[in-house]
Amino acid sequence: MSDQCPCGDGFCIKNNDFIIGGGDKYICNPLSNYSDICEKTNEEYKKEFNTYPDKKTCMKYCESKYIGNKLSKSGLIKETTKFYNLIKHFITKEQLDVYVKGGNALGLKVLRLLYHTYKTKDEFEIHFKHFLKLELIKDWDFCCYLDKEITINDRNKFDKIAHKYRLVPKAKTFILYRDSNSIELEKDKPLFEIAIVKGENLSDMEIPLTTMRVQLNIFNIKYIFAFANEFYLYSKFNKPFDIDLIMNMIKRINVLIYPYHNGLYKTTKDSFDNGNLNSDLVKFINTFDDFDKYIPQFLITHIKEPNRLFYRFLLKNVDKNNKIKKFIKTEKIGHTENWLLDTTHITNILKIFLEKLSSNLSHIFTTSLNSIDIDTKSNIDKIKYSLDKVDIYLQNIYLNRLEIDFDKFDKHSLKLIYKLFEPIISSISESDVDTLYNELDINNKEHKNKIIYLIKFLIKKNIKKLF
Repeated sequence: MSDQCPCGDGFCIKNNDFIIGGGDKYICNPLSNYSDICEKTNEEYKKEFNTYPDKKTCMKYCESKYIGNKLSKSGLIKETTKFYNLIKHFITKEQLDVYVKGGNALGLKVLRLLYHTYKTKDEFEIHFKHFLKLELIKDWDFCCYLDKEITINDRNKFDKIAHKYRLVPKAKTFILYRDSNSIELEKDKPLFEIAIVKGENLSDMEIPLTTMRVQLNIFNIKYIFAFANEFYLYSKFNKPFDIDLIMNMIKRINVLIYPYHNGLYKTTKDSFDNGNLNSDLVKFINTFDDFDKYIPQFLITHIKEPNRLFYRFLLKNVDKNNKIKKFIKTEKIGHTENWLLDTTHITNILKIFLEKLSSNLSHIFTTSLNSIDIDTKSNIDKIKYSLDKVDIYLQNIYLNRLEIDFDKFDKHSLKLIYKLFEPIISSISESDVDTLYNELDINNKEHKNKIIYLIKFLIKKNIKKLF
């Protein structure tokens, strides 16, 4: 297979298919500064450069050559070529939508706000330096979404395609491809990777801030690689940015955001996603729409995988949200974007939510405990029965994520976790916890989401002394 140049035909400098004729022409010089890559000449031709009849045509072809030259100089050309070929195959042969997602999409969104506020190069460059302090643009995560469950046949098919373009699988439980010798920003942080996943539901998505996307096509992908190159050279070698290139590219990037209001997803009766949580729990969560019409979806998403709440939201996204808000205000970009949250308001709602949820768990446990005839049930059976009722209330909540991400929590999050489950923990002796825990099949994934499994873990960690 012959390699194609990333970002389209004419991306790499190969031959000189220049146009010969009389009158003014535009010379393509991809080795020049971006602002000078197309210059007017009245010569019939110049042997070492391509020439074109007008500047627009010249820029169309020369821009790709310019980006290719920069990728070659930085050493990214081989890896970007592999990803370009794979992404192009996915788009044109498999009819898949491919996106840039995560923090980089957010970074590009903020950068667009900056560009639309400061159009002159000198002004833009001043504020761009401030933008860099946000550190929003780092590694580049590409993603394809399938509208069905991914089967082993799908995996085998995509593995073969990735192998064709010399990319290798890097995950066991989902589809993820990287270069076998990935360029890394830091250890185990490759500059590029691409995943294929089942399309997300709202209950799998955190907030609009974290789920922005840029849809790729065979025209804009060259800009994504050029952005990657500029930020890579800056972060690794402190190389200055090509501001003319940055300004020209960002106006051509469209960042997609799901419908939002006050930093939350806008939902309707039909689009609301209850995450398959217990109906009584959903009913309880829906009472919080008195605080905000769209807060129930947020609460469902963040309690379904509670690490999203205690780690991702409280320790990462609140800070990121507030830094961007401050940046918009400081740089006088304009009104605060409505996809940003009022984090004080949200954290106050969360405090009330966790307190009431803790009270609900305590009520379910104690009323169940007292509903059993003492003469016909042993104490351990009563506790087990009561915990089973709590498990039913918390069905489809991945409690095991609290164990997996435990070391990431700060003291405040640990305190909130403890207070959530404290009424149950304090009601059961450690010996009874051990007895019930030993009855679990720890190789069963469902058992790892049981409340007794979590209680045992929190006691073992001596959580109360950690905050």
